[in-house]
Amino acid sequence: TETLGLEYIERIAAPAIQETIKQITAQYNAEDLILRRDEVKNAITVSLSARLLERGIITEAVSITNFQFSETFTAAIESKVAAEQAVLEARNKLERVKVEAEQREEEARGEANARIAKAEGEAKYIQIVTDAQVAANESIVESLTPEILQYILLDRLGEDIKIIIIPSGQNLDLVIPQIDALDKSPDTVPSQDNP
Repeated sequence: TETLGLEYIERIAAPAIQETIKQITAQYNAEDLILRRDEVKNAITVSLSARLLERGIITEAVSITNFQFSETFTAAIESKVAAEQAVLEARNKLERVKVEAEQREEEARGEANARIAKAEGEAKYIQIVTDAQVAANESIVESLTPEILQYILLDRLGEDIKIIIIPSGQNLDLVIPQIDALDKSPDTVPSQDNP
């Protein structure tokens, strides 16, 4: 075996580090190197530790402090990230607009349902009142006999009416109350003997 002394860094460690980094980073595209940094670090650590251990060097830790890319590539990645962020913001805004529209639609539907329920309630109330009125009218009609109708007619004519004209063909039975029942003064009762 050869003794390297302090040259082990230049002759063993540095080439192993460079070769391992090239080997592992070649498996990822540049964007993934940034986005999956921890995964890349772990792969480098495992590979480098195994390689250095063969030469008797124990790796305690690996740190990836900075990936260096060309300025053009870095700007392109930053633009892509900014564009993706803008897309996410636009999607979030669209979702918010959709949710707000759904809320307005639900409120309108609720308002419409309330109006329908109110109209149905009012219609039901009107139907109940109408049915009650019809039943009351039917009861009144059933209780009105021809005699009662004639009595109401005479009662409405009043005390001053002395002549009643009945159209021909009406078949009205005329009930004439006794005059003394309407007027109790003796000089207004006509005699049967006097024409």
